Parts: sequence; C-alpha cells; structure tokens
Amino acid sequence: MIYICSDKNCYYIAESEIPLLKCPDCGKELKKVREEVLDPARLNSLGVWRMQHLTEEHLEEDLKRAASCFERAYLLGNPIAAENLGLCYERGDGMEKSIDRAVQMYRYAAEHGNISACYRFGNCCYEGVGREKSYENAFTWYQNAAEKKHASATNMVGYMYEYGQGTAAAVSRTAILKKPCTGMSRR
Repeated sequence: MIYICSDKNCYYIAESEIPLLKCPDCGKELKKVREEVLDPARLNSLGVWRMQHLTEEHLEEDLKRAASCFERAYLLGNPIAAENLGLCYERGDGMEKSIDRAVQMYRYAAEHGNISACYRFGNCCYEGVGREKSYENAFTWYQNAAEKKHASATNMVGYMYEYGQGTAAAVSRTAILKKPCTGMSRR
C-alpha cells in the first residue's frame, strides 16, 4: 500500500504492508492512495523511495518498479523524473542500459529547467557521450547550471575559461569562479 502525507506542502511518501498513521516529517495524518492517482511529482518521489528501499531478494523487480515510476512521471512532464530516468538508462537499473536514451533524458530535463540535468548534459557534451563532443555546447549547459549556483558546474565553467575550451580563455574570470562555492549545490 502507498501512503502519502495529507499536508499538500509535504511530499512524504512510503510503501508498506503495515498500516502507517503519521508522517515522520511533519506529524500530519498519512492517507492510503493507489499508485495510478499520484501526480508526477509524487510518482517521482515514489520512484526515489523505491530506489532507497531496494531488497536483495527482489532487486530486479524493485528497480523495474522504480524506473516505471520515473518513466510515467517523465511522460507527464516532470523534468526531475526525466533526469532520474536518465540515470536508470545510464546504469541499466530496471531497464536495458542505453546511453543514447540517458542523454535524451538529461537533455529533456535540462531544457525544462532541471539544474543538475544541465550539469549532466554538459558532461555528455564535454565528453562526447551519446553525442558529438562539443566544448561550446558543454560550456553553455555548465554556465546555465552555474548561474543557478551548481558548484560542480561553476568549477567546470572556471576550468573551461582557464583553458579556453568552448570560450575564450579568461584567467581573471577563472580566479573569480574558483573561489570557494558557498551555498551551492553539488547534486
């Protein structure tokens, strides 16, 4: 059975055979729901929950169920689920491994505002994974994520400025970008 928090601002979700009553995050009542009625954000959260609670005896089935949640949420337009689906394709978790599909998912997620997907897609462009290598495209995607305080992307922008990859070398700009990244996301 799937349980979600009754508070619309809390995205707690769990799956349990044992009845659950209270949300451990906010203390509100949990309610039972069918998977089919979950919105895209909660479907993605259910997929994450399933990935975090894999069982050794049902590993492949659990991975398929998690990937299915990500795929359904992606098809409903959730860019975070698209990135998670890309990770499943990249690693072959719950589905056949496909670097090309992973790159497609990262690009979709990046184009729809997912900051960590901007960084992942930038990596694909930089390394030529699943597409032609392009420092210019990589720089654009890293810069997009860096502007939104993604620490690893900021580091790559500084590196690319320093070595003139995808942009003109600008050592003074590099020094600014390589300062400690406080308050930044590494995801």
